[in-house]
Amino acid sequence: MPLPISRNQVDRLGERLAAGTPSEADRGLLLQVLAAYDEGLAAVEARLRSLGFAVTTRLKTTGTLIDKLRREQGMKLKSVQDIAGARIIVRGSRRDQDEAVARVMASVAAASKPPTVRDRRVQPSSGYRAVHVVVFESGLPVEMQVRTQLQDLWAQVFERLGDRWGRAIRYGGLPDEPDAIALDGNPRMTRRHVVQGMQQFSDEIDRVERARLEIMDVEDDMIMQWGDPTSQQYLALAGDAQELRAAIDGLEAELTRRLMLLVRYATQEA
Repeated sequence: MPLPISRNQVDRLGERLAAGTPSEADRGLLLQVLAAYDEGLAAVEARLRSLGFAVTTRLKTTGTLIDKLRREQGMKLKSVQDIAGARIIVRGSRRDQDEAVARVMASVAAASKPPTVRDRRVQPSSGYRAVHVVVFESGLPVEMQVRTQLQDLWAQVFERLGDRWGRAIRYGGLPDEPDAIALDGNPRMTRRHVVQGMQQFSDEIDRVERARLEIMDVEDDMIMQWGDPTSQQYLALAGDAQELRAAIDGLEAELTRRLMLLVRYATQEA
């Protein structure tokens, strides 16, 4: 479905939405624009499922989109790339995450407008890490978030804390009432401390995921150098690599356990 109005008209609509209380006519026009994005999102979802991915999708609500335009003054409505979004959770390492991104990119290689990739593992946003791929369907952007399981669990906690304590934390700001007690029975654990702790938690996840990649690279090098699995050199290094892999497995399991506890906390009634 093409946009119901020209791109210049889309931007003028965005300016009116950001300026004040939108008229009923502009709300109706925004719904028509969102319907075009929704159709593009459905096409992307179908393509991803045909590749074997389990995918979830979401379309920004009118309220969320208007809030974004007001928060980010000067942003053009047609330049908002996450109006339509899809998410893939990778069960595996960052290498599997990279392979998933490569498959997505290959599936749209023939598109008239090439996809763009933003690696938020390298440049995290307030602790958030993932790989974002923006593809274009009928000229409209659809943002795909490709996350590992640990990255996704962290994001779930942080998003829910943002719902409870204010969305500013998602953009580097402080929570509402930052010095309010966050955990009953622990007067030193304020909301500010929890948000700071989440940033440190994100760094822990990053270190563990990168350590797993390094072990995988070492194992690949071993196979290239000593392809004979019965050689003394191979057996000696393989034993060390297995011990390190087991240690990383244990760290990942502990991080997952802690994140699941935080998920339960973040979903409790405020």
